Parts: sequence; structure tokens; C-alpha cells
Amino acid sequence: GTVVIQRLAARRTVVTVNPSNVEYILKTNFDNYPKGKPFTETLGDFLGDGNLWLKQRRLATHDFTPKSLREYVDVLRNEVDTELLSFLDAAAEDSEPFDLQELLRRFSFNIVCIVFLGIDRYRLNPSSPVSEFDRAFQ
Repeated sequence: GTVVIQRLAARRTVVTVNPSNVEYILKTNFDNYPKGKPFTETLGDFLGDGNLWLKQRRLATHDFTPKSLREYVDVLRNEVDTELLSFLDAAAEDSEPFDLQELLRRFSFNIVCIVFLGIDRYRLNPSSPVSEFDRAFQ
């Protein structure tokens, strides 16, 4: 079905991927679905709630049109092919350990920079220096 009830961090959670359900919950009837204290305590800084969250969501919606999402997928695919897989191939040949969490953090940050800021100068190699710009986000 389109709705699944599962446990997420010891809480019963309802998950749906049906677009009409998602629109109903997040847009049409938003006020009827408060996130609740346990949710906001855990993820509040990331996802937010209330009027400020709604205002930010409305601003961000313009960046997530079907056309722009296709472009984001193209950027992601290109970065996986040219950067991530190249790094992983080289790491496999070297048989040297590396920090996967740091690699994925750098990869995610690079995607954000390309998509939202239009800059692509950040490399995945952990020996590359961390820029002041990146450090500001840590």
C-alpha cells in the first residue's frame, strides 16, 4: 500500500509515499498534523515547525520544481560518476582505510555548493584542505 506504519527510533511512525497523501499532510491540511514534542526535540533544528517553517518551506518550494529536480538529479549523477566512484575506485586499489563519514559529508557539501551556489571547486580527497567556507558549515 501507500501507507506504512513502522517503528522509527522507538516511536510508531506513519510513512506515506503517495503524492496526494503527502500534499494533503504537508500543504492542504498542514495545521492538522503537528509534529509533536518528541519530533521537534529530535529534529526541530533540522526540520522546524510552525509559521517560520511554513514561510521557509514556501520560499524553498520555488527551487523544487519538476524541471529543477531533474537538473539536481543530473548534478548528483555526474558527481557520483566523476568524483565519488573515482575516489572509491582509487581507495579500493590502495587498500587504505578512509573515513566514510567524512567522505560522504564532503560529497553532500559539494552537491549543495553546486546546486544552490553554482560553485564546484570542492574535492572529495580527504587530503584536500578544508576551505574556510566549508569550515563555516561544520
